[in-house]
Amino acid sequence: ARMTVAANGQIDFATNVDCNAGLDVSGANLTVDAQIVSTGSILVDDGTNARITITKNSATNARILATTTGFAAYTNLEIRSSTVNFKNSGDTQTLTLTAAGQLLVGATASRSPLGVSSKLQVEGLDSSSAISISRNSANQHGGYFLFNKSRGAALGSDTIVQDDDALGSIYWCGNDGSDSDHAAAFIAAEVDATPGTNEIPGRLRFATTSDGANGASERMRIDSSGNIMFGTTSSTIYDDSSGSGVVIRGGVGALDIMRNSDHPLLLNRTGNDGQMCMYHRDGVNKAASAIRGNDLCFDLP
Repeated sequence: ARMTVAANGQIDFATNVDCNAGLDVSGANLTVDAQIVSTGSILVDDGTNARITITKNSATNARILATTTGFAAYTNLEIRSSTVNFKNSGDTQTLTLTAAGQLLVGATASRSPLGVSSKLQVEGLDSSSAISISRNSANQHGGYFLFNKSRGAALGSDTIVQDDDALGSIYWCGNDGSDSDHAAAFIAAEVDATPGTNEIPGRLRFATTSDGANGASERMRIDSSGNIMFGTTSSTIYDDSSGSGVVIRGGVGALDIMRNSDHPLLLNRTGNDGQMCMYHRDGVNKAASAIRGNDLCFDLP
């Protein structure tokens, strides 16, 4: 027999059944409250364009195939659900795809540190709470993170960014006993001048949070000219009486130090008297300053 209905209500098919011809439910739904058991494949086919096949490719592996009718080619698979949960053999939920399009790895509920409910979230109880990127290629290139910003209002848009636009940030947060909404530190990349075709000038800002503060403050900046600024956001602090800090000039190789009060530079030599600073021209020593007792001396080679 091709189909057997047992006393317990189980329906067994002896061979593969083409549901278009072999099982016809007209004007109603087919509802199965128990299990469908098959030693071969289970096919769902619209007879024209699409087929879903549940089968196996080895003694221990099952697979779901989305193809065109007759297995002519693979096609798209659409799953509609409020939440899709993936569990391992121990019935532990390992992956969750929420209705909002969030992918949760190791977690069953979304979290929002810094007030951001991100699309990808990884959570765990040990060192596996991490994201790794590995690249295997016989060349000098490695893996990377890529941040991209457009001013477009639609997916896939190409709209030019503007000066001072944020391009991407990395934040480090910690839980304060009630939430994780405050950052201890961050690094931000921003546009540093007017961009143009094939030209996006940028800067990096580095910030940390002081003890007792509830937000991070900028401590260092590298601008689009290669200037490095510590404690200031101006690359011309020697002309700015309102600021203080250290600037290492990338373009001219100068070091500018400004402080509103007290000494702007401290050189401390421990132990014996000796040289404090050397002066070179084109790599050749021309002079040196030294401390001898209470005297500041200049030595010539």
